Amino acid sequence: MLWVATTGIQAVYEGLVSWSICARWLKQLPHADVSKQDLAVVKESFKRYQYATLHGVRASFYDLESLGLQRVDGE
Repeated sequence: MLWVATTGIQAVYEGLVSWSICARWLKQLPHADVSKQDLAVVKESFKRYQYATLHGVRASFYDLESLGLQRVDGE
């Protein structure tokens, strides 16, 4: 899983986890207004291709780091 945060400055975070943990993280984000249908589409893509893109999820650097994600863009 790769997360890109673009509020203010751009940063890249990653976490290599199962789909169930990824879905749990999405639910924990305070500004993740993701419909059940969008989540189902992302889950199917994740299962098929081992990656998925989900637009419109807002998270601060603190939010991502509090989930245990690691910053990997060299900052």
